Amino acid sequence: MSKLMSKANLGVLDRLIRACIGLGIIKQGIDTKGLSGLLMIGTGIGMLLSSATASCPLMTRFGLSTRPEDSNFIGGMAQKLAPIVGIAKFNEQSSPKYVAKNRKGVILHTLADLLTMS
Repeated sequence: MSKLMSKANLGVLDRLIRACIGLGIIKQGIDTKGLSGLLMIGTGIGMLLSSATASCPLMTRFGLSTRPEDSNFIGGMAQKLAPIVGIAKFNEQSSPKYVAKNRKGVILHTLADLLTMS
């Protein structure tokens, strides 16, 4: 078990999302009666633990990571899989970082594309 939890494989955004979802599941579990409520609380605690330790045993088992500095980063896998699934070219403009930096231009470009569609 300690081998699975030893390597950090969760990025900051992934950890934040897991913590928020975990807290929501715990709150819902407290409001729910019976065994299902206990299972929900246990699931929420598991999500909080993975967020706190920055390690997910399931992702470790499959060799995945959401940390950009890791070699098995899921975003890097998208670039490798793009030609296989039929995306001709995976370029910088289709990455989330580019969209976040150039949000206004991307939105205007998308609106222009929608207006010119017939």
